[in-house]
Amino acid sequence: MCKLSPGLENTLHISVLITTLNAANTIERVIESLKFAKEIIITDSFSSDDTIKLLSKYDNVTTYQKEFTSFTSQQQYAISKASCDWILFLNQNEEFPENVSQEILETKYISDDIIFVIKKDSCFMGRKMKGNLPYENNNALLFNKNKYNSIKNALDFIDDSKHTIILNNLLPFYTTLDDYTGKMHHQSTLEAKTLYYKKKKPSFIHFFALPFFEFWKQYLFRLLLLDGKEGFILSYITAFTVFKKHINLWLMYRKIR
Repeated sequence: MCKLSPGLENTLHISVLITTLNAANTIERVIESLKFAKEIIITDSFSSDDTIKLLSKYDNVTTYQKEFTSFTSQQQYAISKASCDWILFLNQNEEFPENVSQEILETKYISDDIIFVIKKDSCFMGRKMKGNLPYENNNALLFNKNKYNSIKNALDFIDDSKHTIILNNLLPFYTTLDDYTGKMHHQSTLEAKTLYYKKKKPSFIHFFALPFFEFWKQYLFRLLLLDGKEGFILSYITAFTVFKKHINLWLMYRKIR
């Protein structure tokens, strides 16, 4: 059962798992927002900034460094290090609002096969978005690792009302241009590493055709055209991220920093 930790007021037996790479600009705000959690597990992909130094200040944070090969690999490694049965994955610049943690705290006893679904409040550059946001499944999941051994496994069950509790409060999406471009920089770097370890090489189509397709996929098919100039900007940044991912891959093969 999911319950309050004995002797720890307003703390849940939850391991929050975060994958980091050069997160010095955001990680302190994220950690400070997670006081409700029993422990925080960081899987760092050998950051070159002050991420590790900043994390060392927190008693409830355990940091591991692991060479990035894929998001799935980092996530499974983090799950193996978690001491709590209940786990929550967050991004390195995703602050957890107090009203969401309070709603979880108020649910003191719950079946182990329940998945908490925390929907994201889609807001970009101050605008409430109508379209579907890129690179987001629009949900954060809190689940028991003994019942679901991966995010993918948990996602297979969230459409079943018997297995899910959808929280009323929302997890904010990145609300500023700088926040989103920072996330995309992080995303493109890690995805390039994934392709590199899979021995994939970039070609003409990756540099030009895929970014072009990505823009129109976001703008038309994910309905960001409904969001005016903010939707156009979001589509453009996302398309550029595809281009940058393959530039990063090209640089890795040529050993250029």
